[in-house]
Amino acid sequence: MSLSVQSMNSQSSTAGTGLRRLGWLNVPLQRFNPQSHLVELARMLDPSANPRGFSVRAIGLNNCVWIVSCAGREEGWLVKQVQAHRRFSGVPTDLESADALVRKFPGLLTDKRLAFPHSVLHSRAPNGEHVSDILVARQAPGVQLGRFLAELDLNKVEDQQRLDRVCSSVGELLADFHSKYEDPCTGEATYHTDFHPSNVLYEPKTGALSIVDLTGMGSSGITDDVEKFARLMSSLAGERFAQTFRLRYIALAKPNHSECR
Repeated sequence: MSLSVQSMNSQSSTAGTGLRRLGWLNVPLQRFNPQSHLVELARMLDPSANPRGFSVRAIGLNNCVWIVSCAGREEGWLVKQVQAHRRFSGVPTDLESADALVRKFPGLLTDKRLAFPHSVLHSRAPNGEHVSDILVARQAPGVQLGRFLAELDLNKVEDQQRLDRVCSSVGELLADFHSKYEDPCTGEATYHTDFHPSNVLYEPKTGALSIVDLTGMGSSGITDDVEKFARLMSSLAGERFAQTFRLRYIALAKPNHSECR
């Protein structure tokens, strides 16, 4: 479980070439366990921090996404294990897609509303095989919008109004996302491709919203960001809130981006 010698010296990638390369981890099995590599991870993520102050917790159901935190540091890291090799010929890996998106839209790396990967480390099996990539993004503040929604009592007028405000803000966020990351050649929006309440984080104290799970961004042919979010919000909370989201999006989106018109 040792860190490869190719580590901190490989941190030379910039927005012009793709994600920052942090190095290699030697793993005993294909399934990466960050708890077993916490000291190595700490040295890669923040060489100046004390590794003893780091902790990790899994999120989601697939055992491939974790939050890594460091005591005394306000913002942690979101790490996600993805396949190192293409599933199908002609279909890029998550890392290849992320590299291409960063080259196309360098602003992805500094957009505080997005938890887009900024770095990657690679895992290697004992036989030397490159078995997976570990994408590293900032830990965006807040909770999944679906979780926030579950804590509301929509029989109360104040909670209805609160959710209306949040859904309106999500519509504004998505319209701005589509506008900011439109294709420079065609002028068409670059879609998230899996935009739903669990991929939007909401921080109730500040009202901040963030978009997560962006590795599928721009996948060919998928343009249902508005439709998917509205459909799921209608199912979870009611058509009123889906319509609040739609109307705010339509009001702010460029005409060629409003697929729900």
